[in-house]
Amino acid sequence: MTRRADNIVVITSYLQKLFVASGYDGNKIKVAPDAVDLKIFDINIAKEEAREKLDLPQDKIILGYSGNFKTMGEEKGISMILKVVENLKNKIPNIIFVGIGGNEADIKKYQSQADETGIGYNVKLLPRVNLTDLAIYQKAFDILLMPYPNTLHYRFYMSPLKMFEYMTAQRPIIATDLPSVREVLNEDNAFFVPADNIDRLAETILCIVENPELVQRKANQAYQDVRNYTWEKRVKKIIDFIEIR
Repeated sequence: MTRRADNIVVITSYLQKLFVASGYDGNKIKVAPDAVDLKIFDINIAKEEAREKLDLPQDKIILGYSGNFKTMGEEKGISMILKVVENLKNKIPNIIFVGIGGNEADIKKYQSQADETGIGYNVKLLPRVNLTDLAIYQKAFDILLMPYPNTLHYRFYMSPLKMFEYMTAQRPIIATDLPSVREVLNEDNAFFVPADNIDRLAETILCIVENPELVQRKANQAYQDVRNYTWEKRVKKIIDFIEIR
């Protein structure tokens, strides 16, 4: 089907390279990552108010994650987060993890894992919520996590919606250091850790908790940078590309 296309839009530069390697003209391929709806996610609500609305504790350091707990059967880092919570519970006694977006089977699986390692009370796993509530949850969190494994899909093929939603939340982001993520995030607006490195993830969380000024600078930069990744700008970029062709 793509052989008949006059123009092609892809979400990562790696996909563009694959098309070029297959004989396509690179000038006819546009890289346009995913984006965010600022009308939904750029909300003016304090962390304390968000927690009150969601019945989340005010006195906890909350690690947050949103999205499916697995993609195409592949792990997305939830097990790693649970191990990190277990690792940090003595250093940060008030740490908890809230994950949003799991299906019933995955919630049961990961909650059992948390219970078996003695951190069941430090973990709250929830199914999907509507986007309006999701925006409030992300404002209620202290740290937002994207601990993807280093697989082919995550390394080159994804442009995760959560990344742009996280950037809008004005909270520190910790992400696996992968090429797909680096197309949007950088050292100025996020923290990076190697894939599957529990110790480095734990160290980075501890660093964020202990260095609020550094954290806020990066969170503010992410908030500014995400303005380049709205759905409106993505659509305009694609339309302009097609019209030029």
